[in-house]
Amino acid sequence: MVRSSLLSALLLVACGTEGEAVPSQALSLSFQDLPDLGPDYVYEAWVVGDDGPVSAGRFSAQTASEGVFGVNVQGAFKMHITIEPVADASAEWSETHVLYGEFEDGVAELRAFGPAILPPDFREVMGGFTLAAPTDSGAAPENGIWFLDASGSEPAASLRLPTLPEGWIYEGWVVGADGPVSLGTFRDEGGADSDGAGPSAGPLDAPPFPGQDFITPPIDLTDGYSAVISVEPFPDNDPAPFQLKPLGASIGPETGVVQALNNVIGENDILGTAVLQ
Repeated sequence: MVRSSLLSALLLVACGTEGEAVPSQALSLSFQDLPDLGPDYVYEAWVVGDDGPVSAGRFSAQTASEGVFGVNVQGAFKMHITIEPVADASAEWSETHVLYGEFEDGVAELRAFGPAILPPDFREVMGGFTLAAPTDSGAAPENGIWFLDASGSEPAASLRLPTLPEGWIYEGWVVGADGPVSLGTFRDEGGADSDGAGPSAGPLDAPPFPGQDFITPPIDLTDGYSAVISVEPFPDNDPAPFQLKPLGASIGPETGVVQALNNVIGENDILGTAVLQ
């Protein structure tokens, strides 16, 4: 992982309109629930000023608040935090912007995405799931979970999610005593996910919606499991769910009908503060 010594290693010198050096400013950051990215990715701080974005340095979740960044920016007004590959030395930011804020009197309150990146608010999303096992006609319905509504003449999406910006993707999960199990990733709640009906599905066709059957071996999803929708960096090298989880609920006994997911983003968000002096 990147050590705290790297927090002030990237100092970019910008020049003013009359050729004079822009004075260096100290940037301090603090975060709430900033997740670990593993060994292959780091966070990078960017201050946006009159001449565009300037990198203030890279850091990990562990080293985020251990030091002060040095940055040379004329007219700083915005702050972005991105996720970057460790091996990437590009001077441009990636598409995976995780936090955003605007400076006011030298302080920027950071939140996930932000209005300049993702206008819809995760606090407004909603959705549900249906217990059914369509890939095996002999299976019990509690052996499968699908993000669809089968109450009409044709199945319809049961999730209402905003379109994600580039660098992000949705992922469905069931979470039990042994930990989370991925149901596959997706961008469109009205289409199939990345792994179709999943590795333990039966022989029949799956509906074109996110979800999964647990036929071989059979798993009773009403026995202490929960359903979760997370928002994941893309690409993503971590098999666990990312911190951003807008929807989740315990799986109840009802089958063949939509069970509601609760909006839980308030408990699974990422927040931060940037101070520029």
